[in-house]
Amino acid sequence: HLFDSGPRKELLLTVGLLTTALQGGGLIFGFPAFANSILQVAESRFTSRNVPEIFSVGHNITAFGCCISGYLLDRFGPRVCAVSGLLLEALGHLLLVHPDNVPAEVTMLGFGLIGLGGCQVLIAALTFADAFERSPVVSALLTAAFQAGGFIFMILPHISWEFFFTFYAVFCIAGAVLTGSLYPDSPPPQFGWAREVSEMARMSRAIADNRTLKKIL
Repeated sequence: HLFDSGPRKELLLTVGLLTTALQGGGLIFGFPAFANSILQVAESRFTSRNVPEIFSVGHNITAFGCCISGYLLDRFGPRVCAVSGLLLEALGHLLLVHPDNVPAEVTMLGFGLIGLGGCQVLIAALTFADAFERSPVVSALLTAAFQAGGFIFMILPHISWEFFFTFYAVFCIAGAVLTGSLYPDSPPPQFGWAREVSEMARMSRAIADNRTLKKIL
């Protein structure tokens, strides 16, 4: 079997994979499709010359913001990390609903929040990997799901810009509710930890019983 775990761990992994693929920071890697679509928005503030700035600024927001994300994960656990990340991502999508009515800097900020919030979704899910026997395989699956998120923006040319980002904002809020109700406040125990604790307890009882027997004799 790939995983030696109960349904609880499998459920966490399933939710982690889905949220990482559909709501992870990998979305920003689909920037070419995003850039082509935002140039088609009526009265867009971007041209082919300055549209790359969205990715540059957004990527830096994601990269430097992950330092704070790491602290959140260490201090508060995967639940807070994932929920706050999804809410940040929802805000990012909302900021992109009407790029023609806001300053260019707001669009860059929104793009960066999508990346930052989505990265928090990934790192929260990665804490579940050690709970499985083949944790490297689980980590690889989550990383692949993260990268696959880059395909999401390829939908943009075939759908209304406003509808896409409004839907995704609501979708991320729904994801925050789901992870908030399922994710633990601390990472699950590492694989084999419960077995080792059980064995140590058995040995302790055996030692105690042996001492008791000596006293009787």
